[in-house]
Amino acid sequence: MNSLCIKNIPERNRAEVLRRLEVLISRYVNNTVITIPYNYKLRKYAFVKLESKEDADTLKKSLDGLIFFNSELKVEYTYDKLSYKETKTIYIKLSEEINENELKNAIMNSLVYNVRYVKVKKIVLIDFKDKNESKKYFNEKNGKISLKGKTYKLECL
Repeated sequence: MNSLCIKNIPERNRAEVLRRLEVLISRYVNNTVITIPYNYKLRKYAFVKLESKEDADTLKKSLDGLIFFNSELKVEYTYDKLSYKETKTIYIKLSEEINENELKNAIMNSLVYNVRYVKVKKIVLIDFKDKNESKKYFNEKNGKISLKGKTYKLECL
């Protein structure tokens, strides 16, 4: 959890907001990466990646509730996309149809209990006997799996 989401930033000049955020954040921690999502207009939030959890804690305590461009900042922890959530089933969103036998051969191992392919939705459900086996499989694969030369993200239900 070394990332924060800073909400309620103003919808002004993106470069100016980014510059001022960098100056503000550098007062509390060093070596950060600040990203402000942009889709023709600012979305009122920014992401900050930090080197350590201690830096994230320090920054959250320092900035939460601070007035920035006449707005009160709200700071929350963010979670990595490839994080594991306790579940017995992991799924994969496919971009193309794949032969069911090829799928099972690529996915099956001693931890997997069952593989279900839902062709209509282009998803694969991988079932396990318990949550520990699911977590072990997820970690073995580093949250990703390769099928037909493409890499897909493993996701938790």
